[in-house]
Amino acid sequence: MTRERAAGVALLGTEREEILEDAGPKVCTVACGAPAALSLLAALFTAPKERAKAFGVFGAVAGGGAAIGLVLGGLLTEYTSWRWTLFINLFFAAAAVIGALLTIPPSTRREPRPTIDVWGAVLVSVGLAGLVYGLSSTASTGWTSPVTLGCMAGGILVLVAFVIVESRTRQPLLPLRVVLDRSREGAFLTTGIVSLALFSVFLFLTYYLHALRGYTPLLTGVAFLPLPISIAVTSIVIAPRSLARLGPKVLLVAGPLLAAAALLILSTMSLDSNYWFTVVPALIVLVVGMGHVFSASPNVATSNLDPGDLGVGSAMVSTTQQVGGAIGTALLSVIATSTVSSYLAEHGTGATAQRLAQLASYQAAYLSAAGILIVLSVTTSILIQNPPRPGATAKP
Repeated sequence: MTRERAAGVALLGTEREEILEDAGPKVCTVACGAPAALSLLAALFTAPKERAKAFGVFGAVAGGGAAIGLVLGGLLTEYTSWRWTLFINLFFAAAAVIGALLTIPPSTRREPRPTIDVWGAVLVSVGLAGLVYGLSSTASTGWTSPVTLGCMAGGILVLVAFVIVESRTRQPLLPLRVVLDRSREGAFLTTGIVSLALFSVFLFLTYYLHALRGYTPLLTGVAFLPLPISIAVTSIVIAPRSLARLGPKVLLVAGPLLAAAALLILSTMSLDSNYWFTVVPALIVLVVGMGHVFSASPNVATSNLDPGDLGVGSAMVSTTQQVGGAIGTALLSVIATSTVSSYLAEHGTGATAQRLAQLASYQAAYLSAAGILIVLSVTTSILIQNPPRPGATAKP
């Protein structure tokens, strides 16, 4: 590892590197549990208007919980240890299990339950873990190291094997007919890549406020409070009405563009930017875009699906969100680390240069994510088609 690369890793935080190296196994664990809630909503709310409201509430709770978690994480980090931000999830998981047992009625199905696709679950977990681990390791070992190339190549090969197995299994974990529809492909792609932008904001804005602006961990978490308020208003009030009037395609095209605009605002931050005039507007614009995407994508993903595939379509939305966030965090972290290394190699390693290198790395990550979102918006406009409105007649 070169001196500049080592300095870049050190500046962006060794704890973050440890977390990223564990991201593969962790995202697979989350991806197994998180889709169940969305699948349940899709099964319980069948009317389009009710489903839109239910998905809006789901998005508000999920997004608000993530934002409030930043405040709680700051509180725990400041007064205990950052490790408690991981330990405390055991209590939340226990509460979720108890709540599910008390509120979700037992299944009344009488037909035989489908068998579990063990090979499919193993292959997709190993493939995603290898891909994410390979991406995260580039920050410390470089793109050409055997670890990076081996993990990424191995992960891709295992995922190819997963697709082959799913095409031949009688009861696959992921029926390929669910993902071969163009509109659903666009919905899954949009959810995953938009999550990349959301996770990048959480990560790099936290570093900016804490490392460069001197905010305490608790105050850094409080700085994200505009998020849950905006998420609640957008997901519950604005997005369902926009979905009914404009259709999902408009929302899934405009949402990434709004998120890209928010990232462009964040990329203009300097060492003394005003929080109220830079960070708060960016967070609000970001949430408006995200709220519309996370309200529309489940509707597209579950439309025109057979009842037996409804849960799979819903689960794919949540899974792509988690996987996109993990891969995006690893990829943008590599971009940030490389930017730090290049800046220090050109400007030296003095104290001022180190602060400016950190700032440049955040700007590079935001600009990269914004560019990806703009390309995504164009791709989505090609893939997704609005469903026919009720009462509309087909053209001869």
